[in-house]
Amino acid sequence: MLTDEDAALQAIATLEELSAEQQVALQSISTIINNGEPFVDVHELFAHYSVLYFRKLLLPRVEVLWSPRLTL
Repeated sequence: MLTDEDAALQAIATLEELSAEQQVALQSISTIINNGEPFVDVHELFAHYSVLYFRKLLLPRVEVLWSPRLTL
């Protein structure tokens, strides 16, 4: 079964050579995902994914909001 992380790594492999900024974003994502913490900052992850996959095109156009009803 293909995990989300495996799919992301496959998508990254199809990209041309990563810029230095994209490489930093990829390393940051890996650090966040593999730190063993059950909760992560979704805003921080979104910003890194925007750099990695969309070259920051999403940041000025998309807002990530956390619903106050999501408490668990």
